[in-house]
Amino acid sequence: MDRRGMGMAIGVMLAGIVAGLMGTVWALASGYSVLVAMALYPVAGIAGVLTLLPLVLFRINATDGEPTRGLQEAH
Repeated sequence: MDRRGMGMAIGVMLAGIVAGLMGTVWALASGYSVLVAMALYPVAGIAGVLTLLPLVLFRINATDGEPTRGLQEAH
């Protein structure tokens, strides 16, 4: 894995961690129980990763030398 790919992998992991923490804080601030907040952490983390992952994959495909469909239409 090259340096760019490693940075993107770390970014995706951080997006999951931050989304999970924000979901947990939101649940606790909304008055849900600690058990619900703990269950929400992985759910929100997965949602954060699944939100960011298509953007990362599009960027990797766009910079690998083989243009994606959108870039072919632009040229």
